[in-house]
Amino acid sequence: LPHMPLRIGIGINTGEVFVGNMGSEQRFDYSIVGDPVNVTARLEAATKDFLVPVIASESTRNAASNYAFVDLGSTGLKGKTGETSVFALHSFKDAAEPDFDTFLELHDAAIRAAGRNSSELDLCLKAVRSHPAALRYGNFYDRLARICASR
Repeated sequence: LPHMPLRIGIGINTGEVFVGNMGSEQRFDYSIVGDPVNVTARLEAATKDFLVPVIASESTRNAASNYAFVDLGSTGLKGKTGETSVFALHSFKDAAEPDFDTFLELHDAAIRAAGRNSSELDLCLKAVRSHPAALRYGNFYDRLARICASR
């Protein structure tokens, strides 16, 4: 059989949940419930839309200070009102590229430009794609350009 790459999506969220044995005599399970669990499931599904393998919530980004995250903007999640900020997990902070802050500035400029006009976005995407850290976000940048062009 030909080699087929495996692609998975992982959603990470931080919050208080209920964990333990739940149910009744007819049905009894060890489970985890709570809104953070639901948000995690929605973040996992959003990896397909954002075209990155690991998406984290803002609460996780704030709690995980040893990690480098890339802002992907915000999105509506099923069952939630308003927009939710989402972030791609990039790496451990000490493993990020030496000029990771430069990459983040270029990346953030592209995100802002996507909300304004496509000619500005084209320039920003050209700049950010020239940075080595941008290689893993190529599909995301393609998506950003498609969304902007369709407006």
